[in-house]
Amino acid sequence: MTIWKVHRTALLVGLTALLLLALAALQYRWVGALSQFERQQMSRTLEVLADGLADDLDRAFGRIRSTLDVGRSRDVEEELLEEFEDWARSNDFPELVSDVLWVDQDDGRLRLRRLGMDEGGFQELAWTDSLRSLETPLRELAGAGRRRFRQDGNVMALVDEDRLAFAVAQEERWPPSWAVALLSRDVLEEQVLPFAVEEYFGTGEEREFDVWLLDGADNVIYASNPGADPASMASPDIREDLDDDGPPWYVAASHRAGSLDAFVGEYRVRNISLSFGVVVVLGISLVFLAVAKRRAEWLAGRQMEFVAGVSHELRTPIAGISSLSQNLADGVVQNPGQAARYGLSINRESRRLADMVDTVLRFAAIRSGRNRYEFEPVDLAPVIDHEIEAVVRAGDGGRHVDREIDPELPPVEGDSEALGIVVRNLVSNALKFGGESGPVTVSARAAAGPAGPEVEISVRDRGPGIPKSDLPHIFKPFYRGRDAREGQVVGSGLGLSLVQEIVEAHRGRVEVDARTGMGADFRVRLPVAKPEAGNGRPE
Repeated sequence: MTIWKVHRTALLVGLTALLLLALAALQYRWVGALSQFERQQMSRTLEVLADGLADDLDRAFGRIRSTLDVGRSRDVEEELLEEFEDWARSNDFPELVSDVLWVDQDDGRLRLRRLGMDEGGFQELAWTDSLRSLETPLRELAGAGRRRFRQDGNVMALVDEDRLAFAVAQEERWPPSWAVALLSRDVLEEQVLPFAVEEYFGTGEEREFDVWLLDGADNVIYASNPGADPASMASPDIREDLDDDGPPWYVAASHRAGSLDAFVGEYRVRNISLSFGVVVVLGISLVFLAVAKRRAEWLAGRQMEFVAGVSHELRTPIAGISSLSQNLADGVVQNPGQAARYGLSINRESRRLADMVDTVLRFAAIRSGRNRYEFEPVDLAPVIDHEIEAVVRAGDGGRHVDREIDPELPPVEGDSEALGIVVRNLVSNALKFGGESGPVTVSARAAAGPAGPEVEISVRDRGPGIPKSDLPHIFKPFYRGRDAREGQVVGSGLGLSLVQEIVEAHRGRVEVDARTGMGADFRVRLPVAKPEAGNGRPE
């Protein structure tokens, strides 16, 4: 039956482990599919956002282009002035255009004039060094013929660090002529483009993508995040060109993680780690459940052994008391000396019975949390003497107990009754398991501890010792070693468990040095009472 239970437990654990592995495989595939879907969704979203931003910029520059295109109008000055004033009134950023110029061909040269807003007409200008970047491409277009002029008539050039020139070809006029808007680079970079980018991609930390506006030579006109990795700009997640009639610019965007693929890779690793973490937690929980089940089975077995042992030990003193008292009641004993011996025997058995009941009740109180200690400075010397006398008087082992108690022993902070139980159990065990190899020695002395001065109580016997296999279990409740079971030594298996519980409640510790054939030495270490200590549990 036991073998079947073990095999059944192993089978259940194995099946559960296989289910966890299958779950891990399914999670891996599911996370992969989810990551791919997330990549596609973010790519579509990015495409919509970049396209919307490019369209808005197209419309903005398209309005400037339509404003500057005067067609076949005879009064160019009046037409430009009227169109530009309408544009400025209806535009959110009228400061974007700082000046309007007119360039046309006159006797084989390019003539440059400025539209005076206050004067209401053109004013002659010389080609300055800053405007040469505009003159050169316009001169090439003017000399390229009518067909080339109609195809590549619009020009965007950097005039200086503060201005850009947007030249709009007048395709319905010949010889070649252009209306030029000088754009403020500060207004473009600090107002127009940030406003457009924030409208589509969000602001600050909530923005998932870095956005750039680049010219045809990949020069940066605007960057939403100047500190972004240049590699992200060189290989953006998306590139969206502006309209052919506008400036030869394009919008580029990449995820702030470096790229969409990098972000999705991190997202996938994070999700896989989380999923496998859940699986690992389930696996660990399974192991803990299996261990808890085995421990519960072991505890149940020990409890059954405890019930059987206690029942046997209860019957022994009860039977003795009943028999002896019955003999006294029936008048079988007439001799006063024999009656006195009967009385001593009844007293010994009743004390044995009371100690057993007290042990069980105290163990139950400690485990349920109902046990309370009355802490006060305790002189251990009389406690040790009293418990030794009580054990010897009860007849446990019938042997002598040597005492080696330091007369200058300092007091400890504790519950004298509970500490007496510690001494009683250790001495009783030493007498029961020490055999006939020599006396039991109880010593108490002051000692240095890691947290301050301590008192060490040692109970040594010269018996057969404790088998190495039993040592890890001797403080477990209901545990009785193989020698105790085979030798039918009386006991409940609760004594050492109570000792450890009480000592630890007193901020102390129990140590044992026991080797087979060399006897056993149990040492209890308790902190010395502080001079100002009073009643109550020590801090």
